[in-house]
Amino acid sequence: RIAARPPGIRLIVTIHRVFTTSDQVVFYRSGLSGVSFAAPASSWAIVEGACVSIPAAGRVGVPQWRGLTCALARPRLFAALDRGSPLTVLDAPPGFGKRTLVASWLHGGGAEGRTVVWVPPDHATPGHHATWTAVLETLRAHGDDAFPHASGPDEPGADPFTKVVHAFRSCEGPALLVLAGVFDPATTLPCVYELLNRCPSLD
Repeated sequence: RIAARPPGIRLIVTIHRVFTTSDQVVFYRSGLSGVSFAAPASSWAIVEGACVSIPAAGRVGVPQWRGLTCALARPRLFAALDRGSPLTVLDAPPGFGKRTLVASWLHGGGAEGRTVVWVPPDHATPGHHATWTAVLETLRAHGDDAFPHASGPDEPGADPFTKVVHAFRSCEGPALLVLAGVFDPATTLPCVYELLNRCPSLD
């Protein structure tokens, strides 16, 4: 159970999963298993457009893809992201637009006032160590002012997840962590729940 806490860090996780009988995107909110709604796949269409940009300060790694300004409007899904749940999991087959949804929401002003930590998928070496090493490297890209405990040498054999926990515990302002492309949710999500529970500033 995730205890109530003041507004702070949020997490969004997108999961690559192949469905053979479903044409819907399952949208989980605020909790370990509660399904809020299932959006028709047709509502996740992607439209090509012009290059766009967003402020770089405090938003390390957020994509600058073509098409974000012209992506199909999804106000219902944007409103769900705006609710401020501590954990949001987007679970759909590859190509359904999970990352485009989150990126276009951020480009449209989502997560205002939060430090955004966008961690891209690692297709080459998925797994616990690779996932949390990538998170740690993204935190370091923000600099010591945002995450002072993310810097410093790594001890041989140390678990990067432990350092990620320390880094988020040292974060003074609210933040949004986006794990954009999780290939092993059975391994990653338990760590996500632990991260929420161990960091007092997580909402």
